[in-house]
Amino acid sequence: MLARLSPTEKSALQIVRQAFPDSSYLFGSRTDMKWRGGDIDILICNTTDKSNFDVSVGVERELFKKIEMKWDVVVFPLENNMNESQKRFFYSLSKIPLWQI
Repeated sequence: MLARLSPTEKSALQIVRQAFPDSSYLFGSRTDMKWRGGDIDILICNTTDKSNFDVSVGVERELFKKIEMKWDVVVFPLENNMNESQKRFFYSLSKIPLWQI
């Protein structure tokens, strides 16, 4: 098992996987099998022409419709458009691509 997610949570994440198949990740406490509980942290590299804010709000809204729980959705530009602090944060995370879950 790569992440601490219930079958229902995995199903809800299909929304993100379908919209951002190669640029969405799970990070945070749900990637550590020793922890318990916690919200679900998602990182998306924006591949759309929508603003990062609009993508974040839209994804959170759709996930909340599936499961009423706390979802943290962080949206960055694609890697080649990230600034230096975004790149440092992105590479510092222990993250799992959603397509692997």
